[in-house]
Amino acid sequence: MNILKKLILCLIIIEIVLSAILAYSALTKTTLCVSGFDCGAVQDSVYGKIFGIKLSYLGVFAFTGLLIVFFLSLKYPKEGGYLFLASATIGGIGAACFLFIQFFIIGKICSSCLAIDTLALVICFDSWYTFLQEKKT
Repeated sequence: MNILKKLILCLIIIEIVLSAILAYSALTKTTLCVSGFDCGAVQDSVYGKIFGIKLSYLGVFAFTGLLIVFFLSLKYPKEGGYLFLASATIGGIGAACFLFIQFFIIGKICSSCLAIDTLALVICFDSWYTFLQEKKT
């Protein structure tokens, strides 16, 4: 496994941990937030749920699923690689949408959400870079 794939693996694990912490804080009705941010307003807004499920819960499942697809892409490079790239791209698009909502619609920023969404974008871009590099060779 090359260094870029190791980076992607580490980032996915960090995403799972951050999402789990955020989900736990939602379960315990506490807010995990860096001073100066407004996490409660973002997480409790109408955009904090999809189909009635909090995004923090969905994040744990989505990033765990991404981890499974990542390992499948190692075992089955061609088919799994395309599936992983598609999954990372969908995650990146979702993260970009959530960042847009925070900055321009809600007008408030959640530090935890910002970290998770930024890492999802890095995973997306790193996945595309890795994919294109592998296609060249």
